[in-house]
Amino acid sequence: MPAQITALPTPPSTNDPANFNTRADAFLGQLPTFVTQANALAGEVNANTTQVAADRVQTGADRTAAAASAVSALSAPGTNGASTTSLAVGTGTKTFTTQAGKAWVAGQGFFLASSASPTNWMTGVLTAYNTSTGAATVQVDTIGGSGTFAAWNCGLSAGRPLPVATQAQAEVGVDGGTWMTPERTAQAAPIHAYPVGTAVQAAANPGTRWLPCTGLLYAITSYPALASVLPPYVNPMVLRASIYQSGLVAYGAGLFLAWAYNASAWITLTSPDGVTWTQRANPFGTGALPNKLVFANGLFLACSHTTAFSSVDGISWTARAHPLGATSQDLYSLTRSGSFWMASGRSNDAPYLATSLDGVTWTQKSNPGGQYISASAYNATLSRWFVSSGWSANWISDDNGATWQSVTAPTGYNFSQVVGGGNRFVAYSNSTVFSSSTGADGFGQGTNLGFSVQSLIFDGAQFLAAGSGGGLASSTDGVSWKVLATGLASTDWIVGVARASGALTSPIVISVQNAGLRSGLDVSTTQFQTPAVTGWGTGLSPYIKAL
Repeated sequence: MPAQITALPTPPSTNDPANFNTRADAFLGQLPTFVTQANALAGEVNANTTQVAADRVQTGADRTAAAASAVSALSAPGTNGASTTSLAVGTGTKTFTTQAGKAWVAGQGFFLASSASPTNWMTGVLTAYNTSTGAATVQVDTIGGSGTFAAWNCGLSAGRPLPVATQAQAEVGVDGGTWMTPERTAQAAPIHAYPVGTAVQAAANPGTRWLPCTGLLYAITSYPALASVLPPYVNPMVLRASIYQSGLVAYGAGLFLAWAYNASAWITLTSPDGVTWTQRANPFGTGALPNKLVFANGLFLACSHTTAFSSVDGISWTARAHPLGATSQDLYSLTRSGSFWMASGRSNDAPYLATSLDGVTWTQKSNPGGQYISASAYNATLSRWFVSSGWSANWISDDNGATWQSVTAPTGYNFSQVVGGGNRFVAYSNSTVFSSSTGADGFGQGTNLGFSVQSLIFDGAQFLAAGSGGGLASSTDGVSWKVLATGLASTDWIVGVARASGALTSPIVISVQNAGLRSGLDVSTTQFQTPAVTGWGTGLSPYIKAL
């Protein structure tokens, strides 16, 4: 409660003698209380004076700060600002400094325009703003003009305009955040109307996205989309050894082995890569060659109808007893399983079947059905033998020939050769190739390859069939076949085919009757070929969509 002073009584007066003494006593008696109250009031007044002085100092500082804020607010409204940071017109991240205290938050649309030339501008999204320091970052996605400037007007944009697609963007396709003008839509329409691989006819090339259908070669890296939809390009088989005639060819012991005629005698040739060939002595003599050549279990076994030789390296040969034993033989098939060799044919005009553990000593076995076995094969995956008499009489064995089970095959087709590979058996009869997943479930309708098959092998990944007219084809399942280009004439006959493995980098070696030994990769890993198509009308040429 504030200090107070009690009022003094009526003072004495000489003009009132009658009351002088009484009033004097009362007045003088109140003076001590008055002094005490007056001192207290003086102290309170002094304290209040000090506080008022302090309050006046603080109020002055507040007024100064308030005035500064007012000036800042007046000079920089909440939605606009200015910057002297040097920036180049362009898309991407732009960092600059502007006024503090703006009512901006990250995520808002933002603009920067040159204060000297407003037609040079940038818009985007404000990604960061420090209200205390004025440091700001904008992710620019749309620009106008060009150049570098150090004086900018900046602030919130009324909205984020969609960037206009360039012609290149329109042609490859853009997302929903890019504006397609009518012009860009018109430019994109013919591009997306035709998928890659579409062929059209035109009086002139429709554009850089099209290639002529003239059989030219292009790098896969230049047009990967088109290369992926076209058939793989097969390198033509290159002539490696010019010999007059050629016979069997096989791969084993790290080299290719071939029989060939050099215009005067039959010889053997070996090659580590199918390119460079070295002439060797023919173990059968200069006037003969084998009709069966197999490499298995580390051993080459070559047999004619009457003579047999074996070799571990394809260079040095050792004479062996003929698998059919007698002096009058016709060897039809020669096969090796994981355990033994099997040979079949005719001996002294009787059906003959023999087996051998080492290719040296042979033991006669009973023929299934008592018939001639013209073709035989073993499938290691299935652990099963398949043999054929030729004319729809076929057998399988799951116990290495101890017992045989008769199975059916396409009526009217005699199998010239059967090969076991992967999880199936594949056989051919003339130009038709058949496939069976077990050997016991039939061989289906078959596929006509368009050429007379002369040789069939399995390279560890796919089946290869070769024959007349320079015909060569491959298949992973024996059902779907891909014709491979060889560069040979329609009069050329491939009589033998060999391959080291099923890898793309492994060359295919072919032996061509009267046209030498040739080799090449089956699928190019660097090039593809456009189809060669004749124009469909006068003045028109075919083109294929490449991009």
